[in-house]
Amino acid sequence: MLFWKTRNKRFDLDSFLRGVADITNPEGDAEALRARKTPRFPRSFPVLLVPIEGQQPVWDQSSFGLSQDLSMHGMGLVVSRRLTHDQVLLGIWPTNELLTAASSQPGFIFAQVCSQTEIGAGFFRVGLRFTGMLSDDHAGYSRLLELAKALLPPEQLLAYKRARNQTAGIAD
Repeated sequence: MLFWKTRNKRFDLDSFLRGVADITNPEGDAEALRARKTPRFPRSFPVLLVPIEGQQPVWDQSSFGLSQDLSMHGMGLVVSRRLTHDQVLLGIWPTNELLTAASSQPGFIFAQVCSQTEIGAGFFRVGLRFTGMLSDDHAGYSRLLELAKALLPPEQLLAYKRARNQTAGIAD
């Protein structure tokens, strides 16, 4: 009897999860897919968001989001509050087992907010269109670099700090 109940519960769970997967397509509905000129790739990684107002960063309103998908022209993000500016500067620091923070650097991309949809529990799905890249000689680059360190997992941040200390001749 207990086995039968467990089996029924497993069937209910499988059925529920199949339904969730069917209605939560990360690439959007079929109409949205046809409207896109370039394919999107599902990718999840943390992203720094710095609002831009009058071509100046609004540092005290900086926040973080989680990428949902990525294309050559834009990105979908999930954020924990509605964005209040139409322009943002994104910080992205891609790393993995082979490309470490010690051997890479973040990129900072200007983007236009194209859409925002509340998805529940205080979260919003944001559509962004890329408009340009910030050069590393920009006056705000060092401040962005400091903020971008929060994008790194702890072991990557440690590797980054060790590499910088070695370059500067500072012992661990």
